[in-house]
Amino acid sequence: MSIQAARQRNAVVVGDGPLAADLADGLGSRGYRVAPLAVREVSRAVFADAFDRLAAELGSLDLIVHSHAHPLATRPGVVADLAERDWIDACESTVDAAYRVAQAAHAHLAAAHGRLVFLVPTIGLTGAAGYAPFAAAAESVRSLAKGLAKRTVRQTGYFQEPHARGRLHRVFSRSRWPKQDNMWHEIKT
Repeated sequence: MSIQAARQRNAVVVGDGPLAADLADGLGSRGYRVAPLAVREVSRAVFADAFDRLAAELGSLDLIVHSHAHPLATRPGVVADLAERDWIDACESTVDAAYRVAQAAHAHLAAAHGRLVFLVPTIGLTGAAGYAPFAAAAESVRSLAKGLAKRTVRQTGYFQEPHARGRLHRVFSRSRWPKQDNMWHEIKT
């Protein structure tokens, strides 16, 4: 048995609720050691600290699955009735979390040649009455993932195509991340 085959694979599931729990269970049943990461605050520093802590605990981060959506995003409502703060929470904070996760994950995934997967509901592609913030957030995260993938392809020449499976859309998966951190020079904040 090779050293690679003997090594435990480690995954982080970002998000909470039934979807994140089911993802963690599914990955665990496939041999991954899974660490859940609930989103309480959205910032690059918070995610970086969490990933540093989890990498120290687990040894490496081989897979990070982003499944987070702000709780207000999944609540039906009329856009005209939304206060500005509700739109920011429901839509923009969901997108910001995906962006910050990608930034914070880069160093760990590059070191482990790991993968970053964004799980996005297909509502972003089709829309649904009463769920405009959720649809906008889903499409924004999908577009972010595509942009990250295109940037990475230019640096490594590798990209795994998206797959639609059931009600979830896996939009970005990488097996090798570039070692250099210059992929983030345009979007670091």
